[in-house]
Amino acid sequence: MSSLHVLTQISPSQVIQRCPLVSTPSDSIQQAIRRMYQAQASCVVVMEQQRPIGIFTERDAVRAIATGEDQMQVSEQMTPQTVSVDESEVKSIFSILSIFRQHQIQHLPVFNQQQITGLITLQSVVKALQYTADEYAEQAEQETSDRLQMEVALRQAEAKYRGIFENALDGIFQTSLDGKYLSANPALAKLYGYDSPDALIAAQPNFKRQLYVNPDRRIEFINLMNRDGKLSNFESEIYKQDGSIIWISETCRAVRDAEGNLLYYEGIVQDISDRKRIEAERQKAEQTLQQKNEELFNTLQQLRATQAELIQSEKMAALGQLVAGIAHEINTPLGAIRSSIENIAEFLAETLQHLPDFFRQLPSEQYLEFITLMERSSQKIGSFSSKEKRQLKRQLMRELESAEIASSDTVADTLVDMGIYHNITSLLALLKDESGKKILKMAYQLNSLSKSSSTIVTATDRAAKMVFALRTYARYNVSAEKIEASITDGIETVLTLYYNQLKHGVEVQRNFADLPSVLCYPDELNQVWTNLIHNALQAMEHRGILQLDVAQIADQVVVKVTDNGKGIPPEVMPKIFDPFFTTKPAGEGSGLGLDIVQKIIKKHQGSITVDSIPGKTTFTVFLPIASKDSRING
Repeated sequence: MSSLHVLTQISPSQVIQRCPLVSTPSDSIQQAIRRMYQAQASCVVVMEQQRPIGIFTERDAVRAIATGEDQMQVSEQMTPQTVSVDESEVKSIFSILSIFRQHQIQHLPVFNQQQITGLITLQSVVKALQYTADEYAEQAEQETSDRLQMEVALRQAEAKYRGIFENALDGIFQTSLDGKYLSANPALAKLYGYDSPDALIAAQPNFKRQLYVNPDRRIEFINLMNRDGKLSNFESEIYKQDGSIIWISETCRAVRDAEGNLLYYEGIVQDISDRKRIEAERQKAEQTLQQKNEELFNTLQQLRATQAELIQSEKMAALGQLVAGIAHEINTPLGAIRSSIENIAEFLAETLQHLPDFFRQLPSEQYLEFITLMERSSQKIGSFSSKEKRQLKRQLMRELESAEIASSDTVADTLVDMGIYHNITSLLALLKDESGKKILKMAYQLNSLSKSSSTIVTATDRAAKMVFALRTYARYNVSAEKIEASITDGIETVLTLYYNQLKHGVEVQRNFADLPSVLCYPDELNQVWTNLIHNALQAMEHRGILQLDVAQIADQVVVKVTDNGKGIPPEVMPKIFDPFFTTKPAGEGSGLGLDIVQKIIKKHQGSITVDSIPGKTTFTVFLPIASKDSRING
C-alpha cells in the first residue's frame, strides 16, 4: 500500500487539537508555563484582536528560564506566527502539509466564524501518520507476502521521517567521502543561502576552498572522522552563498556497510552565530571590566605617588590623608568582583555546556517543581549569622531525615546555601526522587551564578561610587560661570571620601531637607564641606557624633556642621577666620583652611558663623537661592 494512500486515509479532524490554550501578548511567561503544565500542552497560541500573532512553545519556555527572562511578557519570547486557516478550507492532510511547507511553520491555528476552534501541529500530523501507517501495516502483514510487508515497512518509514527531515529547524545532510552532497533538507539549504536543497546539491560548493573560512578546518574534520568515526559540536566559520560569514556547529557520523566499508557521512548543522556573538560580547565586557580595574589601580597608584605634592594645598592635603582609606574602599569591592568572576567562569566552564541536555531531559511534570525551586532560592529573606545558619541547617536535617531523604546533611547544606530555610514540605517529593538531586544541583549552580552576578553589581556600584566621589572632588571647574548643583550631593561626596575615617567611631546624623538646586561653584563648595568636616573630626578626635543639617529658610540654603568635641576657647573665637591663624601643632595645618572657606562663601554672596560651647561646636553656612529671574538673566 503506497504512502500516498496512507495519507488519503487520514482525516483532517484527526490532527486538529480542539480547545487550544490561548494567551494575550501581555501575559507573563510564568503564567503561560503554568497553564501549559496544567493542561499538559506543548504550546500556547498568542492572540491579539481575535487573530494569532505568535506561538509560545516549550522550547521558548526553556530558553526563557535558562536566560532568567521568565518574568517577561509572552510576546517578547514567542515565535511570531500570523498564518492561520479556516476550518472549511482544511480539506485533506495534503492541504495541511502544503501550508506547513509553504510557510515553514510547525503550528497552524484553525478558525471557524472568526473564532479559534483548534490547532494543528507538526507533531500531531506526524503522530497521525504514524498511527495510520501502523494500522495499514498490520492489515498488509496479514494479506501480503513477506516482500510486500518489507515494501510497506519501507514506505511507512519514509512517511514517518520525511516530514521530520523536510521540516526540521536544523540542517540535515548526507555527503560522499569527497565532500559532495547526496541529500540535504530545506533548513540546510536556507542556512547556506540557497533557495532549495536541489540548488545546494547542484552547486556542490567545494568544502575546503569555498565553504570553510579556514580551509584547515575541513582537514581537521576529515582527520577526526577517520579517527573516531563521529564528531560532535564541531564549530567553524563558513561562507554562505552570498559571501557572508556565519558560525556553525556540526555533529556527524560515518555510515558503513556490513563489511565495514565507509559509505558516506550524515549529520546535523546548527547556526550558532547568535551564541558566538553573545560570547564575544561577554568576552569584550570582561576585557572592559579588566581594563577598568587596571585604570582604577593606576589611578590609585597615581594618587599615592602625588600625595606629597597635593599636601601643598588645603583641598589636596585632605585628599592625601584619605588615600589609604580610599584604597581600602576600592580594593574591597575589587576583590569581591575577582572572586565572583572566578565563580562565573567556573560555572561557564563546567555547567553551561550541560544546561541544554538538562532541560531536554527534564520531564514535563518536573518543570513546575524546578521553577518553584528557582523562585524560592531567589527570594530575599535577610541575612543570618553563622550560628543561625547552623541552627537552620539542623532543623532542615531533622525534617529531611524524618522524610527518609538520603544524604540529608548534604541536601540541607545546599538548601541553606540557596536561602531556603523553611517550608520545604512541597519540595520533599522532588528531593526523594533520584533525578530530583540533579535538579537541586542545577538549581544550586544557577543560584550561585545569580549570587555571583549580584555581588559583582553591588561591588561595582560601591567602587564606582568611590571613584565618582574622587573625580567629583578632584575636578576643578575653570569656568567663571556658576552652574546648578545639589548641596547635599556635594556633602555626600565628601562623606564618601571620609568613609574610612567615619566608620570606626563617628556617628553621622543627616538631617537633609528636599531642596532645589543652587547656582554655585560646586567644586569650591566641596572644599568648604571638606574643611568643616575635617575640622569637626579632628575636634572630636575621630570619636563622637557629626551632625549635618541642610534646610531652606526663606530664600537661603542653611548648612550646619556640628560636632560634640571639646569646643573652641572663647579667646580663639575672634581669630579663627584670620589668615594663617591655627591652633594645631606645626605641620598639621597651614592656618588657611577657614580663611579659604570664608572667601568661598563670600564669593557666593553668602556668610558663615560659628557657635561653640564645651562639648558642642556648630559652623553655619548661609547660601542664597537664585531667583527665577536671576536664573533666566544669568
